This record gives sequence, C-alpha cells and structure tokens, in this order.
Amino acid sequence: MATFHEKFPGGHFEIGGVSTHHNVSLLLWVIIQADGTEFARGGDQITVGRDGKISKIITFAPFATDPG
Repeated sequence: MATFHEKFPGGHFEIGGVSTHHNVSLLLWVIIQADGTEFARGGDQITVGRDGKISKIITFAPFATDPG
C-alpha cells in the first residue's frame, strides 16, 4: 500500500463487486486518483486456506478500454 500511495498520493481503491464460491473469491477493483478520475480497473482471484487466511492472490491486469 505504501508503494500505491507514493504513486497515487490521495488516491484510493474501490471494490466494484465480489463473487464467492467455496474458498475462492473474485473481486473487481478500481483505482481512483485524488482528483476523482478513474485510473484503472482490474480484478483479483483470492483463495482462502483451511486456516481462514488468504493463501493465494492472482491479480489480473487492468481491463482494456478498447478490446478491438
């Protein structure tokens, strides 16, 4: 998070949606800059171990705004 705040002073993350199945969750995130403009959208897959702690995170690159 420190690196994020260095690159985007005053910026923050917003969670766009979460879907869960057993011990795996998919979440969408948005990076909002200090001036309120959107910088990027992406997604993470989070796996939770038997101990209830996050055991794996796979981060997907930001979505393309023009897939063409």
